Amino acid sequence: MNRQTRSRVATFVGAMVATMVGLPLVALAASTPLVEFLFEQNLTNSGSLGGNGRFVTNGVVAPAFTGADVGIGGGYAMDNTSAIMNGAGGYVRLDDDNRLDGLKSLTIAFWYKTTNSLFYGPRLANKRNNLAGFEAYVSSEKTWQLFGGDGAIYKTPGSTANDQYGYRTKWVFFAATWNIANGIARFYAASQEEDLAFVNQVTATGLESLALANTAHLAIGANQTGGSAFSGLIDNLRIWGSTNDASGVLSEAEIRDLFIEDNGGPLESPASVPLVEMLFDNTLTNSGAIGGTASWVTNYGVFPVFTADGLGASGFPGDYAMDNNSATNMKVRAGYCSLPDSYHLDGLKSLTVAFWYKTTNTLIYGPRMVTRRDLSGLGFEVYAGGAKAFHFYASDIPGHYPIVSSGDNDQYGQLDKWVFAAATWDAPNRDVRFYVGTKDGPLSLVSQPMPDALTDFGITNASPLVIGAGSRVDYGSSAFDGWIDNVRLWGSQNDSSGALSMEALEVWFKADHRRSRGTVIILR
Repeated sequence: MNRQTRSRVATFVGAMVATMVGLPLVALAASTPLVEFLFEQNLTNSGSLGGNGRFVTNGVVAPAFTGADVGIGGGYAMDNTSAIMNGAGGYVRLDDDNRLDGLKSLTIAFWYKTTNSLFYGPRLANKRNNLAGFEAYVSSEKTWQLFGGDGAIYKTPGSTANDQYGYRTKWVFFAATWNIANGIARFYAASQEEDLAFVNQVTATGLESLALANTAHLAIGANQTGGSAFSGLIDNLRIWGSTNDASGVLSEAEIRDLFIEDNGGPLESPASVPLVEMLFDNTLTNSGAIGGTASWVTNYGVFPVFTADGLGASGFPGDYAMDNNSATNMKVRAGYCSLPDSYHLDGLKSLTVAFWYKTTNTLIYGPRMVTRRDLSGLGFEVYAGGAKAFHFYASDIPGHYPIVSSGDNDQYGQLDKWVFAAATWDAPNRDVRFYVGTKDGPLSLVSQPMPDALTDFGITNASPLVIGAGSRVDYGSSAFDGWIDNVRLWGSQNDSSGALSMEALEVWFKADHRRSRGTVIILR
């Protein structure tokens, strides 16, 4: 992995959002690994134990570094393809450190990639001497196992079968935790294209600690002597542990954070916590900073529903979307999603609106995607400006309502395909930008039109936020006929910070490719 893309101690500007709107800041503590090998053309242990590893040859060509942009998330990785799967092979050796002995809790995580079928035996991480120490190894094509021993007693908790473990030619993420005191071991799996999954939990009691491993070194990619080797690529291997208590066990949230971090962000991203985040995953809870619960609203006898499981923007199981196909056509009166009024959305000086949509009908002028306007017209809305364009409306005082257009872009007009649209408006700097992207293409800047001067987005007199239709006079008018997913709004009542950069938007755009649960931010 390219270390320039990440930072172990990363603080999101969620604190900025919390301060801006007077909300409490929730944080999760980050754990520093004892061992961390990123394989960025060096064998430095960037974990808290420090030290340097070295490549060891065992009768075959020694391990090496891959070329650039081969590792997970870009960068380099350890190339052990010269090894024989579960046979002889080179490995990385980190000389013995007593601080890895006598652990009472443990977390091991790493990425691997191979073109070979997996079967019982290959070792990925090994600090074991006979019945003392620990290791993580393959137990079948789709299962993994831990070993832990105190010198006399040993236990081997294992995972259940998971398809991701058995993938070939894909980067696969493995993580396992083990609390020796209560015996609970938990296994996790993910891949470069699929989200982190909890695999199983098993209890393996009878040990007090993973006792002194008799000066055994840490071997990566094979056992202590270069046997039982793993043939493939290895990246971002980390080990956490404690000789005192259960603090060496990472939570699922921390492991998810690690997975997201390795897989392309968003740590070190300027992306902030949204004020509004409607994921429509079989719930109408606003998972954004201001909270609240939305509702479906019936209009002319029709109302939205949730799609079936797996039909959201990511296409993965557990991902739903808002289905507004009951609108029967574009710009008709129909049902919509309504989030109750929040003063946090009043008087914004900068704003970002982003969402995914999919339709089988050609866009026309008028269908509203996201709108918050009162009877005098104060507020804002984003709506279709034709078959291949979107408009951004804003009003700070009655009678003054600048409207800017994205101009035509073919991606906006794609049918039966999930399209990502975003628009930012920085009122103090008179800066408006439109963006578009799809799952099979990058996020791109569409246009940067110059808007009229605007003080803010007005106080809208207790107007709700409406998704999928208009909200000025006749709620439910100018409806959008199709599916909507992952609607998010960022904003600031003080300055330009509510207008996200393209880099920040790209974090959310990429996260949504993996699943609808775009809230991948862990505040530290």
